[in-house]
Amino acid sequence: MNFCNIISSYLCINAKPKMQLKKSHLLLTIALLLFQPCAAQYDSDSSFIPPQATELGWKTFHPGDVSVPIDACGDSLLHVLFPGKFHKEISFSDDTISMIYWLCHECKPVLSVYDYMPDFSEYVPDSAWNTTVELFDTLIISETGHFRFFFFYQTTEMFPEFCGRFRGANIGAALFKEENGRWKLKNFNPVLGSFGSFGRPPAPQIIKTGNNFIFFLTYANGGAGGVYTGITNVFLVKNDTFFNIHKEDFVSLFNTEYGEWFTNITSEKENEISFVTTGIFNGGFTDSENETEFILQFAPEELKEKLQSARKEGTKLNFTLKRTFYIFNEYLKLIDTVILENINE
Repeated sequence: MNFCNIISSYLCINAKPKMQLKKSHLLLTIALLLFQPCAAQYDSDSSFIPPQATELGWKTFHPGDVSVPIDACGDSLLHVLFPGKFHKEISFSDDTISMIYWLCHECKPVLSVYDYMPDFSEYVPDSAWNTTVELFDTLIISETGHFRFFFFYQTTEMFPEFCGRFRGANIGAALFKEENGRWKLKNFNPVLGSFGSFGRPPAPQIIKTGNNFIFFLTYANGGAGGVYTGITNVFLVKNDTFFNIHKEDFVSLFNTEYGEWFTNITSEKENEISFVTTGIFNGGFTDSENETEFILQFAPEELKEKLQSARKEGTKLNFTLKRTFYIFNEYLKLIDTVILENINE
């Protein structure tokens, strides 16, 4: 089985959804370590297939058959997952961007739906050259072992650090676990979905709860000069498999003087996660009935009645909404809702 057959087989599987380090959340004790200098460096103009690919011959590519040295950097992982022509570029912010160009005529394209604007969805991979860029690479140590999450995205833009104004980035992920002094591949999903806005793919945030990991991709979009609203997609990593278990619309609202809110996701108990939404609603603007009525449609259902009352009474309302979910199989089940409010005349 050649490389194209391998990638094609993975692209037929539905998603079950630069070195940066994440801090632990509350009661979770997760140590994040800095990697040692990369074991392999590549010339930006060279085409390179790593030894691992030669050893495997690309005849099999089941997770567990692929491993990389413990000190391998993200460049090495790009080569292992997407053999092709490696390249580095300098971004507008003077950061170094690692990317790889690869080609697969035999791969079966998969529709990657952009959940903010489905009409702008696209098929991946392209029958022409594909560009894959490193997005996020982190090491997490827990009581169940050492894990490495490696995220990447596909782009068709002239400037590869961007993903397009009216479409998100097609983001994928690979999960490695340390075994016998090497990073062993446990899961590889080339396309989890399309996420991001204004040309920027979102960096995932990872938390651990119980024996499972949760990561979520959050971004905001909106019209020029208008209200922006945020979306988050929550993925469960269970038994080394990615599951897209929850999508939440309107987790944030901003870019208007009549109100705003933002949502943070935490885990305080095993196998539970909480969405904590904090914000303000300026119902006191007597000349803004249309605008305040407009943003009410984006408010969480649990708050709409209170915000509507604040609008009618012309008061400013500060609020915090905490909704706690239990992870039940591959789903989230709402188990508790708490509303805190403070009315300012």
